[in-house]
Amino acid sequence: FFFQAEDGIRDKLVTGVQTCALPIYTFINTKVTLTGNITTMTCSNFKAGQAGMITFIQDGTGSRTTVWCSTFKFAGGSAPTLTTTASATDTLVFNCRTSTFCVASLIKAPS
Repeated sequence: FFFQAEDGIRDKLVTGVQTCALPIYTFINTKVTLTGNITTMTCSNFKAGQAGMITFIQDGTGSRTTVWCSTFKFAGGSAPTLTTTASATDTLVFNCRTSTFCVASLIKAPS
């Protein structure tokens, strides 16, 4: 995978089944194009008061999945799943209360 500057947003292309490392300090908002499943997600360098969005875009095949880093805390304690339709776009919105606790919500692609 790689980061590429695009209109102030960094794009991360995820290929194959792999680990996705998100160095949060390098962006506020980013997008991840999925061409494979994310089986491990590590996030680093969160700061209290930091907020942002990560948009996950399914490739033309779809059916891609992700796990979430433990810093993201979801309502009800259950991690959401991505929309798996080809070319679907879901957006994770987060707001960090501490460096290890970020309230998160997944805005699902319109059906």
